[in-house]
Order: sequence, then structure tokens, then C-alpha cells
Amino acid sequence: MTGATWSPDQLMLAYQLKTVINGVDSSGLYLYDVLAGKSIQIAVNIESAKIRWSPSGKKLPLQNWMKETISIIYLKANTAETD
Repeated sequence: MTGATWSPDQLMLAYQLKTVINGVDSSGLYLYDVLAGKSIQIAVNIESAKIRWSPSGKKLPLQNWMKETISIIYLKANTAETD
């Protein structure tokens, strides 16, 4: 696990995880919900990214050093989508 960062309200943890299970790469960006005690994968193929929460806690800007890209993940109640 790398690149872990807490949400402004300290209820969510965003982190990168690189895993290979049975030859399948499951690397990506995950959110851990403290209240639910569960993690969900919200983006795939995320490696070497600097993760920051927006002050509102509704966006996760990612800066990927390897690919020289910047992405923003917009969070909705109990779901996430990539834009």
C-alpha cells in the first residue's frame, strides 16, 4: 500500500494498492470507509500517483509521476466516478 491520505473529515482513507492475484493485476486506487469498515476500488491502473483530497472531501486529484498526467476523481454519496 502506498500513497495513503485521510479525507478532511477523517472518515475515509484513499490509498494505492498494487496486487496481482492469479496473474491478474488489480492495482488501483481504493477508498476505506471507517464507519462501514470496508474498502472499495474506485480506479484501476493507478500507480506512482500523488493523492490529495480537496478541502470539501468531494474530489481526489491525482498526479501520476510516471505518466505525467493529472486526473480528478469526483466522489458521490457511496459511489465514485472518474472524470
